[in-house]
Amino acid sequence: MLKSFITLILVVFLAAKSPILPHSAEKTSLAGQSGQTVYQLANEVVALVNALREANGLTALNQNQIIMQIAQSQAEYSASIGEITHYGPDGSRAYQRALAAGFSVAGDLSLGGFFSENIMFGPNLSPQDVVSIWQGDDPHLNTMLSPNRSDIGAGVAISDGLYYYVLDTGLESSRPIPTTYAAGETPGGWSPALRVAANTPAPDGSITHTVRIGETLWTIAAVYGLTVEQLAQTNHLNADAYIFPGNKLVIREADAVIPVGLASPVPSKSEEQATAALRQQTTNPAATALPDQSHNPSSQDINTTLILGMVLMAFMAVIAILWSGYKKGSN
Repeated sequence: MLKSFITLILVVFLAAKSPILPHSAEKTSLAGQSGQTVYQLANEVVALVNALREANGLTALNQNQIIMQIAQSQAEYSASIGEITHYGPDGSRAYQRALAAGFSVAGDLSLGGFFSENIMFGPNLSPQDVVSIWQGDDPHLNTMLSPNRSDIGAGVAISDGLYYYVLDTGLESSRPIPTTYAAGETPGGWSPALRVAANTPAPDGSITHTVRIGETLWTIAAVYGLTVEQLAQTNHLNADAYIFPGNKLVIREADAVIPVGLASPVPSKSEEQATAALRQQTTNPAATALPDQSHNPSSQDINTTLILGMVLMAFMAVIAILWSGYKKGSN
């Protein structure tokens, strides 16, 4: 009887000790609440973008299977890490993934060529939702409405109730390469108005930077002579973190040594006013990144620890009672 009871306690203890799968380990769903598969949702994004182009007097883009493939892969990768990102698992950018997959990107590849990417994630987002949101600023709108594009692809992934959307458009090098750009456009989807302007150090040597629309960790790090990893580490971010307009980044702590050539002219009054206006225009809860939970214990981890503690205490109490009874019996 004593052996059977101890065996039962051990079985319960080992079951409680078995690891509980974290929330992020749940499988990605292939169908949304509407019943459409992720591939049908991706096709709908392409159709909506082409309809938007035609409404603006532009030709529809060719739905390219290579671009569809890289967009879908990026959406699935984003879902697997629980955050939306322009960087691939190997740190590649969208135009680099296109080149690697066999799509010959036209334009100056040192600037990313004529290729750009829109991304978005949030709960229960429909294709109509994301295309509407992407019309809210010039960089995202340029991806959809640039006349310097020939092909399009989209990808969608669903995980834990969150929808991850990726849209890529590009100009194939076999197509005629334009000699002039669309208004405000340069290769890679850059706009002169969106080029990063470095801030001068404060009297204590510190430098902060307020993110503007179209800026990324990569572009900000480059203008300050830093690597993405250095900038991310200073701000306690992942190197592939997605930043948003209005975020304040620490470029250098106070009293740090100023690298040669880092200082740049103070932004003009008009640029400061434009930045303030952009901040007011970019309040978009649907595009908010999930918080970094890499250092925070999940509720499941805490519950598992409590269960283990309670089972262990019960196990010790039973052993004490049985041992006491055994001693009395032997006397």
